[in-house]
Amino acid sequence: METPQSTGCVGVAWGTMLVGLLLSIVTINGVNVMPAPGAESSVEMIAPDAAIWSPTDLDWDAAMYDLSQGDYSAPRAAVPPMIDGVGDDSAWAVAEWRAIQFQWLGDTPLTDADFMGRYKIVWTPDRLYYLVEIYDDMLSDVRADPFDQYWEDDTLEVFVDEDQSGGSHRFDHSAFAYHISLSYDVVDLGITESPILFNDHIEVQRGDRGRLSTWEFSVLVYDDSYQQFSNDNVPVELEAGKVMGFALAYCDSDETGTREHFIGTYGGPNALDAWLDAGLFGTLTLIP
Repeated sequence: METPQSTGCVGVAWGTMLVGLLLSIVTINGVNVMPAPGAESSVEMIAPDAAIWSPTDLDWDAAMYDLSQGDYSAPRAAVPPMIDGVGDDSAWAVAEWRAIQFQWLGDTPLTDADFMGRYKIVWTPDRLYYLVEIYDDMLSDVRADPFDQYWEDDTLEVFVDEDQSGGSHRFDHSAFAYHISLSYDVVDLGITESPILFNDHIEVQRGDRGRLSTWEFSVLVYDDSYQQFSNDNVPVELEAGKVMGFALAYCDSDETGTREHFIGTYGGPNALDAWLDAGLFGTLTLIP
């Protein structure tokens, strides 16, 4: 099992500059970006008119809420986007927004004031690229140990099934359910039935403008021959026409220390079981 990396405990209360200082936030084009661990950075205040503090500040196209969605056609990026948490690369202009909107878990109905989410995907032959925007009234990451109930903090979950074979993937690597924390640890269950880090599979940066977080990340895609304890795993080469199983979901934790809601890209009575069954995933099609 891989050794946990110590990344510290992050708690975010919006509008508190102290949190920004603790996280060494750097500003890029008006967006507060949390650098990857070990990266040098400085602190700047963002322009007040760049911040998003209410759902009414968002100009999101209602068409992305098409309830028939759950699948996505990802165009090839002529130039790979820079993973900086800003999301202004030309590569994203060719991709369509789709919503993260289906409530998988939660005792109370989800409201726009609490959570809104959307995403885009593009690809190059060596990896997938995701742009995800999350409006959340409060971010919470109260556990220093990346393996301690990692699904109960604010977490972005990325499901990938390289050959769309479906089926159980709980303790194997026929599919992956990557949990990306606010401090950029990437966790999934391994063949030892314990969580392990997959930080080398995903490069990620998150930029914050008020209550709007912009996640940019790339994902190396591995097939079901992946060996957990090997150093010889090679990502698959992607090409137009390839079809994969995929989904995105967000664990929304506010002040309780647990996730109050779990929201995904597809619906259905068993949607919550995506961490167990890749047959529930939507379809990702790579297009030219």
